[in-house]
Amino acid sequence: MSVGTNLKLLRKRKKLSQEEIAGALGFTRSTYSGYENGVAQPNIDNLIALSEYHTIPIDELVKKDFEQFSEADWQRIDKGMYTDVKGLKLRVLTTVVNEENEELIEFVPVKASAGYTSGYADPDYLKVLPTFTLPFLSKDRKYRSFPIK
Repeated sequence: MSVGTNLKLLRKRKKLSQEEIAGALGFTRSTYSGYENGVAQPNIDNLIALSEYHTIPIDELVKKDFEQFSEADWQRIDKGMYTDVKGLKLRVLTTVVNEENEELIEFVPVKASAGYTSGYADPDYLKVLPTFTLPFLSKDRKYRSFPIK
């Protein structure tokens, strides 16, 4: 696995010549060919340019072995879906805020707790719950409160 091999696979998949990619990026064809063949390694500025040109994160370009990719992996790349960057593993959490855009703590009463597991991300469910704030809690976390049974 190498950046050069990955660049070659990306170029061939797009059915482009080295000359076309080099011209689009402002490289000479021999410079680009050197990257593909492993004779030279792109500096960070050129790596960024290559990453942006192919719309693929540098992390994937450098760390992954594109030769091992399945067709599903290539479709994911073609759609711009990257595990690391696009948030496929991102957890979205709905929250309630006040007029000053400060997060409020939702109180989930016993009566509402039965539906909590299916409604915790539903804005309509959350907006009917009572809310409050506590001044000493960390702002980089999300809090919800439940009564003790």
